[in-house]
Amino acid sequence: MDALTIVLIIILCIGFSQGMAFAIILWRKPPIANKYKAMLLLVLSYGLLNQVLYLFGIGRYDAWYHLTMDLEWAYGPLLFLYAKGQVNPEFHPGKKDQWLWLPILIQIICSIYVRSQNFFWDGTRESLTWLGYYGYMVWMNYSTVPIIASLLIIGFAWKSLQLLRKLDSKDVVQENYRWIVNLVRGFGAYYCVVLIILIVDLIFFMSTESIYYFYRTRFYYYPFFIGMALLVYWFGISSIIRSDHRLLKPVKKIPEAERAALSEIADKLKELVEGQQVYRNSELTLAGLAEQMEVKPYLLTRTLNDLAKKSFTDYINEYRVHELEQLVKDPSNDKYTLLSLAHQAGFNSKSSFNRAVKKHLGIPPSQLKQRS
Repeated sequence: MDALTIVLIIILCIGFSQGMAFAIILWRKPPIANKYKAMLLLVLSYGLLNQVLYLFGIGRYDAWYHLTMDLEWAYGPLLFLYAKGQVNPEFHPGKKDQWLWLPILIQIICSIYVRSQNFFWDGTRESLTWLGYYGYMVWMNYSTVPIIASLLIIGFAWKSLQLLRKLDSKDVVQENYRWIVNLVRGFGAYYCVVLIILIVDLIFFMSTESIYYFYRTRFYYYPFFIGMALLVYWFGISSIIRSDHRLLKPVKKIPEAERAALSEIADKLKELVEGQQVYRNSELTLAGLAEQMEVKPYLLTRTLNDLAKKSFTDYINEYRVHELEQLVKDPSNDKYTLLSLAHQAGFNSKSSFNRAVKKHLGIPPSQLKQRS
């Protein structure tokens, strides 16, 4: 065993031991997001351990080795579940979340089918079916599995970022929010590099050199594992440091008597906004609305913040966007421009109208008429 291999083994062993230790610590800490982080560290650490054993000639191409490839398809779903756990501390996977494990199921089924072709192989191509032969070639002799795994990780990292971006900035602890976003971005960025290298090697080297045997023996594979060890360390140590830091600000408990008083204001507000459609007034202000309701402006603000969990602008604009949707659906309004209908709904400028539609409907205003 040469010096370079010994150094590689030391790096991977450190990464594995740290990942396992971090996972055990995180598993015992609330909230549930830490458990998904612990599971992600466990599967990453398992990959490092398996590679160390492989370097010692243990478990070469056996079930444990192939399990490393199967578990790579779990990295993305676990990262996404971690993000969901941060967004909702009470989150528990339901039936809708079962689809997250579909890629892993597909990988296991394909892997079992492809490896089963060894029972029929007699050294000739004719001994296998068309599907068996080309399935084996694509699945086992090329970097197909890690390429798909990298795509899944990048895709789930993107979904995680989309989920985090939906949070209202006033509901999150900004320092923790930036840390979580950077963590997810870092994970996605690393696997973008992995994906690029895999594709470049597949197209420009493996194909042109007619190399038909992948099995994780390519020249870049050990650097990948060193990168994974560093990723485990960064992901683990930063998670331990911030394991007690919550993404969402703590919800303030309101005394029952105060809640009852605010609920009365909320009911009066709803009756006034929906009954008299005051949101159509483009000059409407919080102070003016509070005066109409005969309540103090600060009490109206508290009602909106504590019960509706919205700012005055968001609360009113939500009604205006809904009104605008109804106006657009009415065929008699086809002769009017979208901006004209927005003014009817209560918007006083094109910019505020654009922002509100994007925020409440998630689409650009130009798509409103397409939905009608």
